[in-house]
Amino acid sequence: MFNIDTDAIREECFLPSTFQRGRTYYRQRRVKSLKLNPKDMIIEGTVKGTRTYSVSAAFDYDGDLVETGCDCPATDRYWGPCKHIVALLLTIMEHDARGSFDGLIQEKKPTPTRSASRIFDFFGQMGQWEKKKTVSMEVTYEANDNLEREDIPAGFLYLKIGETRLYVVRNIPNLLKAYRDGEALVFGKNFTYDPAVHTLCSADKRLLDFMTEIYEVQGLIDSASYYRTSGLFSDRRLALTDATAKRFFSASEGRRFNLMHKGTTYKNIEITDEDLPISFDLGKDEETLLLTINMGKGIYPLVRSGEYMLMGDKIYKPTEKQRIGFAPFYNALAQVGSRNFRFSKEEGERFVSEVLPHVEGVGKVDIKPDLKSVIVRGVLRSEIYLRPQGDGVGCDVKFVYEGREINPFGGNADIGPQGDTILIR
Repeated sequence: MFNIDTDAIREECFLPSTFQRGRTYYRQRRVKSLKLNPKDMIIEGTVKGTRTYSVSAAFDYDGDLVETGCDCPATDRYWGPCKHIVALLLTIMEHDARGSFDGLIQEKKPTPTRSASRIFDFFGQMGQWEKKKTVSMEVTYEANDNLEREDIPAGFLYLKIGETRLYVVRNIPNLLKAYRDGEALVFGKNFTYDPAVHTLCSADKRLLDFMTEIYEVQGLIDSASYYRTSGLFSDRRLALTDATAKRFFSASEGRRFNLMHKGTTYKNIEITDEDLPISFDLGKDEETLLLTINMGKGIYPLVRSGEYMLMGDKIYKPTEKQRIGFAPFYNALAQVGSRNFRFSKEEGERFVSEVLPHVEGVGKVDIKPDLKSVIVRGVLRSEIYLRPQGDGVGCDVKFVYEGREINPFGGNADIGPQGDTILIR
């Protein structure tokens, strides 16, 4: 009657120890009461733990589990069922095997034909369109910190939905199907998501539209495959590739969501369309040039391209100029783990001449006075002189840069002040 089994319960648990403790509670007969509400297909009970907890499990008329609940603290703290819910589900399995629920479930009443039902539903909902309730949705993105590997997801999406209380979406494909097809979906005795009476804010609609695309693509793959797999969906979570992760962040601009990264959860984080707040110090250290990067504790890319970066408690979307200019420094940071970069005298002159203008496009550069005094900046001016030459016309080209005359065709014999000066190209 009820489509639950031990393996399915174990897979739903966030930790293996949760299932083991719940099974111990079940074997110790800690489930003290069991009550079936045949109309709503909800089974309620009490479990003796640190104190007596109220637990519940809701099913649809096909016997599939759609929602569970417990008033213990672990329910809101962790994903998946707690040990009290595990004990309840194992007890339901035992009673179901005995036939304890036979004859108690009310058979479904005859329903109109599908075409008639659609007509009745359409016109029955017309009066409710203007008074729909907006449901809340909490989004959590779990980021993978190893983006170099293409054989694992870039991250995972988790959802909660509800009115006054948020319910964990334990089967994302079921929610997306209900959203797409306008069907009701039961989450618990106090909440049923029903597109006929509920609406979503524009940000939530954008996100569900994006997730529905993935759901439909997965459906096409399943229909064309001999063997059916869970694919990108694992009931309560959706795996995202690097490309779809980028689309998720794009769709999430202007909304708050939770971010899980390296064991830390950032609540209600936002994407800010700004450059990363980084700067540089540039100066001399004896015979070497020293470049120091000033930034927070760490910078972490959330997609391989670096279009979205986590720094502190914010997600930044830097400009393309900063993103491309900072890439070689970030790669060097990841390899050597130091924010200080030293250059020999020859390397330093080339760095200042060729690289410094690009670095200044990445962040503010504080050049120390002893180095600033030998750097020459200015406007490069070209001069062309025409003169008679035989039966034709000769041409001389000269470049003038801050008092220095440069002849590019004369062996670079510069004329003017030189010394230890460094030209910025």
